[in-house]
Amino acid sequence: MSSLPASSSTNARAHGIYWLDGVAAYDRALRQNPDDGAKLVPMTVIKDMRVLHARGNWLLVEATDINRQRPIGWIRWRTDAGELLVFTNLAGGRHVVVPAGQ
Repeated sequence: MSSLPASSSTNARAHGIYWLDGVAAYDRALRQNPDDGAKLVPMTVIKDMRVLHARGNWLLVEATDINRQRPIGWIRWRTDAGELLVFTNLAGGRHVVVPAGQ
């Protein structure tokens, strides 16, 4: 499993969502439906993602790629076993939210 380059991760982190280290490229793909077998949304490198909706283990996001295209699609935020794939700020603010006591 590979991680994102520091520049991509840092940029996305500033906007509230980023992939955790070790998430496979296949798992980072934007999908048309909240299903592992769903058709992938064609796009170049994701520069930023904004959460629009959450449903179970899936997030509906508006992604911005390096060509400034803004496709909307689904990404997994956790596996069926509960393992996290992304860190997200569902409040939509500019700063990462850390739960109290951590």
